[in-house]
Amino acid sequence: MSALDGPPDFLSRDACRALFTKLNGLTRGGGELTLSLVSRWRGSAEWGRNRIRVAADLRMTDLAITRSIRGSSSTVRTSRLDDDGLRDAVRILETNLGLDYEMPVQFQDPYVDQPILQPTLFSEPTYRMRVEDRTALVERMIAPAEAAGLQSAGELHVMADGNTTISSSGLFRYVPTTSVECAVTVRDRAGRGSGWAGVNHYDFAKIDPMALADRALSKARTSANPQAVEPGRYTTILEPQATADLFSMLVGSGQFERGSMGRVDAESGFTAFSGKQMGWTKISEQVLDPRLTMSADPMDPDGGFLPYERYSGTPIRPVSWIDRGILRELAYDQSYALSALGADRALPDSGSFRLAAAPGVPTLGVDDMIAKTERGVLVTRLSGVTQLDLKTVLCTGYTRDGLWLIERGKISRAIKNFRFTESPLFVLNRLLDVGPSVRVYKPGRAWVAPAVRVDDFSFTALADAV
Repeated sequence: MSALDGPPDFLSRDACRALFTKLNGLTRGGGELTLSLVSRWRGSAEWGRNRIRVAADLRMTDLAITRSIRGSSSTVRTSRLDDDGLRDAVRILETNLGLDYEMPVQFQDPYVDQPILQPTLFSEPTYRMRVEDRTALVERMIAPAEAAGLQSAGELHVMADGNTTISSSGLFRYVPTTSVECAVTVRDRAGRGSGWAGVNHYDFAKIDPMALADRALSKARTSANPQAVEPGRYTTILEPQATADLFSMLVGSGQFERGSMGRVDAESGFTAFSGKQMGWTKISEQVLDPRLTMSADPMDPDGGFLPYERYSGTPIRPVSWIDRGILRELAYDQSYALSALGADRALPDSGSFRLAAAPGVPTLGVDDMIAKTERGVLVTRLSGVTQLDLKTVLCTGYTRDGLWLIERGKISRAIKNFRFTESPLFVLNRLLDVGPSVRVYKPGRAWVAPAVRVDDFSFTALADAV
């Protein structure tokens, strides 16, 4: 039987509908009830020092229940789906509702069912990959590093989710998804060299774990015994992961990093895309090098994602945020669409993106970029990236897991890591070359990014990280 018809490891469509019916029967007093649920099977294999330390299957649920009545709204989250757990959640929910401020007049837009896109996000073979398969694969990934006298560590997670959003107004979303996350770090025993590689995707067949292990091993070997060079401004080649790590500050990299893609925030003067005066934005202005585009599409075969907002059920449609360096759109919700734009559809920001060369722009591989560089730095990835300034997206962080000096078109030696202070807006307006875009590592998101060669990247200090 297909997992889509009767999954034993996460809730089916019918089970989610029955759960909502039960919850609805526990509430009193009318109003709007919304259920947002992720039920997940997760198969994990984690290892360190060349030994597997975790090989397990887990099942988990994350249920968010929202109740809105007379302008007051409250949300409670729980992982318990038994009768007592649901009753406790509803009791807390309704207690909180009594404490909230009630609007004297309730404005509620009539519910209109909008269809969602139907991307391919479920892989049956990925879902069927069990613990024996994962441990055997990890042992093969460890073997080359162990044979070389190096130490391998990493994680391989395979997941299958039942994603559901249901409301009493008639909204019903159910999309099953799979995902695989694989990341490998290889270091020497003295901690003098480190290499990393990783990727996530919905389909295990779209990644090559052995190639990731080989790449991490090669980087660990060539990054050993790094030498210190003076911080400063260098021509810099950012591999795709490093590009995405920096660029993510624009779109928001997590719960507490909102990014700059919201239209209301921009009009309020808070973000990098705010205009010259309150109420204005930089839409139609040049914000990146004209050779670059930035888009998001749930149907992207390499960068697809859930085609609706998890909590509201709002459909997510394809969008070109930045076209040939010009900002074309910023995200907004349904209320803004109706009140300010006279439109009937929201434009949500999914947090996933494809940063790529514009159509017709020639691309270069990393080896060709190195050959064109008289003196510069090659960066594997960035870590600990945090914003210093919202208006410029100025960030700081440090390089990690492989940094090399380039001299006269060749890698000359490994060098010690740097702390950097830069903005993706500054960096991607000093573009020299851009590479093909590939899927990179960001659990829970779909990030597709290119390697770039940029001028005058600012490294401000040496860092002790390896």
